[in-house]
Amino acid sequence: MNLRRLFLLGLLTVCAVSVASANEKMKAAEMSSINYSDFPSMLSPDDLGFKVLAPFIGKEDLFIKYGAGGYRRIQTVAEGLSRTHYYSGSSPLTFYRKGLDAEGEVVYLPAGSCEFKSATKDAVICMQKRGDEYLAFPIDLSLKGQPLGSVRFVNFTPANLVVLLNDERAAINPGGEVVTTFESKEKTYFNFKIGAMYEDEAKMIYSKRHPFRGGMRILFIGYASRSPAGGESPFRVVSHYDKGPEIRVMSAK
Repeated sequence: MNLRRLFLLGLLTVCAVSVASANEKMKAAEMSSINYSDFPSMLSPDDLGFKVLAPFIGKEDLFIKYGAGGYRRIQTVAEGLSRTHYYSGSSPLTFYRKGLDAEGEVVYLPAGSCEFKSATKDAVICMQKRGDEYLAFPIDLSLKGQPLGSVRFVNFTPANLVVLLNDERAAINPGGEVVTTFESKEKTYFNFKIGAMYEDEAKMIYSKRHPFRGGMRILFIGYASRSPAGGESPFRVVSHYDKGPEIRVMSAK
């Protein structure tokens, strides 16, 4: 049985709980930060700035090339988004793991890569581990990729989902997305519901009413946890709120 069907069957098995009960358990993942001495900080305002969502990655350290400064470690956060990393190279962004050569010296071995457009300066990179390789795809967070006054949901699960996002209804394949926009600058609320299709019937796996204020934007990413607590759905939603891409200012040296 393939991974998608296994995931969907497991998801639907635990989705027989009431929507009210599911709402209590399926909260957005908590964000946290760890300070690394070798964290890849900004070298230029033109760097690619990216956060990492890597729910399936274990304790192995991953690195990226950092200008002429060798390799820098990236941060992964359990069930959440990392802080912003910076990368000065061209596409693809390659991830490396530490290894040893025949003489016992440390070497950095390619472990996966992520293609991105040259115009992309802000992104969330979603990562998965398949065997010994890391697969990744970027979510563009430029204003062209997602304008102000919008809410966006990206499906980072191996299952087909049915989504209601305010007035937008869509069937979303893995890797697909749906966007809704708001014209008013006043605070409002919108409904956000997600269902999984099984035998032509949608089963509710997420339902919540969220606030929204004009001049901001929200990114939701849906993914599946591999280690849910007993009785909980494996489906998770992580959120990112901002008022547009960060302003890049180099500090004086």
